[in-house]
Amino acid sequence: MDTSQVTYEALVKENKRLRIQVDQLSHNSDADSIINVYNYLFENSLDGYAYCKMIFEEDRPVDFMYLDTNPAFERLTGIKNAKGKLISELLPELIVSNPDIFRIYGIVAQTEEPAKIEAYINSLKIWLSISVISPQKGYFIALFDDCTARIEANKKLAQAHNFLNNVIDNSPIAMAVLDKDGELLRMNHECRRVFNLPDDESLVPYNVLKDTQLAAQGFMPAIESVFKYGGKTQYINRYQVPDGESLKNGGTVILDVSISAVMEDGKVVCGIVQYIDITVSTLQSKALHESQEKLKSVIDSVSIGIAITNNQGDFIDCNEAAGSILGCSREEFLKRNVFRDTWNALRTDYTVLPKEEYPSYIALIENKSVVNKMVGVIKQNGGFIWCSLSAIPIKVNDLGIVVTIADITKNIETKNAYQRRFAQLQLITDNLPVLISYVNKNEEYLFVNNTYHKIFGIRPEDIIGKTILNLVGEEHYSNIKP
Repeated sequence: MDTSQVTYEALVKENKRLRIQVDQLSHNSDADSIINVYNYLFENSLDGYAYCKMIFEEDRPVDFMYLDTNPAFERLTGIKNAKGKLISELLPELIVSNPDIFRIYGIVAQTEEPAKIEAYINSLKIWLSISVISPQKGYFIALFDDCTARIEANKKLAQAHNFLNNVIDNSPIAMAVLDKDGELLRMNHECRRVFNLPDDESLVPYNVLKDTQLAAQGFMPAIESVFKYGGKTQYINRYQVPDGESLKNGGTVILDVSISAVMEDGKVVCGIVQYIDITVSTLQSKALHESQEKLKSVIDSVSIGIAITNNQGDFIDCNEAAGSILGCSREEFLKRNVFRDTWNALRTDYTVLPKEEYPSYIALIENKSVVNKMVGVIKQNGGFIWCSLSAIPIKVNDLGIVVTIADITKNIETKNAYQRRFAQLQLITDNLPVLISYVNKNEEYLFVNNTYHKIFGIRPEDIIGKTILNLVGEEHYSNIKP
């Protein structure tokens, strides 16, 4: 259940239902029935639930205690064993970093009116959609849903939308968008330059299906077909630009024009027009060449390998790093084919990685992205490395996929070395007859040796996260307080 989609009216209704149920349960002497209903509501929910008591000082909320949580709460928030603990103990920074959440909790607990909030919890690195209701004054129930994926997706969608608009507006190719009836909807900066129009948001009245110049030259039947049935048409035409005397060609431009229909459910929804000013094709070609060279220079300068294939799996381009990482030259790399050739590749368990599991193979066959797959590679010129491979389909012309190759051998070796050192330290400290631990500034245990288990009868993993006070109690804490 995505609580971010719950309406305010639904929360009010649910709040009333819970109040009735709490009242019924309070008069029910059947303890088993109460437990069963409680378990159904809290233990089996896919959403995180937290039942809490708000703590007030002079009617001002200052803290709250977790009275009960369900497994989904622990899964979503990462907070373990919260029952009976204050938020100031578990997440002391929440009150400061997310004052709106704390304020909503206080209002709901005081007024018994439901509320809803979405917030980023920095300490947990997630977005939560939180619906809050109150079964009785002074208490509240928070329903949590991890909405990180949705919010991030919305951000990416907005970025993609802005990116697309920027691409269109700043494209070196003159472009215009027409509605399904041929009326002009928008044009980019280059299109305004070509037609010598003011570079503002104003639009000149224009309908391609009513253009008498195009009709006189016999282009209209093909254009009408595009807007009626879809498809594309292309033609070359001379345009007399209004007030174009300042142009070098005396106000006339020769354009290579293409009109393409955008379809939805089998119907034309709009048309995209591209105008290529072939009167200055030489300058455009030079600018395009320089742009391509700059892009190639950037790609060749990065340390990550980048390669591109066509739809048949042939590698048609790559940077020097791609071959260097895998121990071959750029020329040797470009002779390879995704479907035909194999690398000396291994899974993370050092078994042979079959070609069918290569990210490039999967991306081409299934037309889906494979990102950051760790693969061991015996290099062409000797040696062994660990690589992070990604393969992403490219839906442009005859291009197939783009492959990125990152050498992560040092990262893996560093991680393995750390794990070995930590295991050695754990082994040594576990065999010492003294208590050895490491606590943070909040006096929470981050590491303890096995001697704690022998003395306190508690497993080390159950001590991690607890405070010294929680472990030894108040009586002994005053004597050993750091």
